[in-house]
Amino acid sequence: MSQIRTNSLVPAGGIPAGASGGGIIQCVQSTSTSLTTGSSNTYVVCPATVSITPRSSSNKVMVMFNFSVSANASSNDITARIKRDTTVIGQNTAAGYNVNGIYSQGTADSNWFGSGYSICYLDSPGTTSSVTYSAECYLASASSFTLRFNHSGDSSGTDSWVTTSIATAMEVSG
Repeated sequence: MSQIRTNSLVPAGGIPAGASGGGIIQCVQSTSTSLTTGSSNTYVVCPATVSITPRSSSNKVMVMFNFSVSANASSNDITARIKRDTTVIGQNTAAGYNVNGIYSQGTADSNWFGSGYSICYLDSPGTTSSVTYSAECYLASASSFTLRFNHSGDSSGTDSWVTTSIATAMEVSG
């Protein structure tokens, strides 16, 4: 029987200065407590974005978003998508749908329902230039409603809440 024994694994591009061996080359995180508001039937950008400069064009980037949104519409779907710079990545591209995304939630609850989103995607940016990742949400509705990141519709009282949006990018050896 064959065996492989090692004391460490070194990424194909080498170990960055000050780091030890392993599959994660670097990790960058951004948070935002900004109370962001937008309209239905348009993409509203999550206030937390993250930029990373890959050390090798053959490496991948694991991008993760955690955020909360609320809307003053019931029985509607909120669809999320992510972007690398201006390019939408990871979404379903099936034809014939009003909105395509990477994740969607719907509700039949009352106004200002809140939804928590957690999205992970392993991207292959193919570059050593800085890339910026962002998340966007779309509230599909036949009427005009409001979509909010990081806060409820109420500014005080028992139904009010605020949250923090988090964006994380980890470079993974090729």
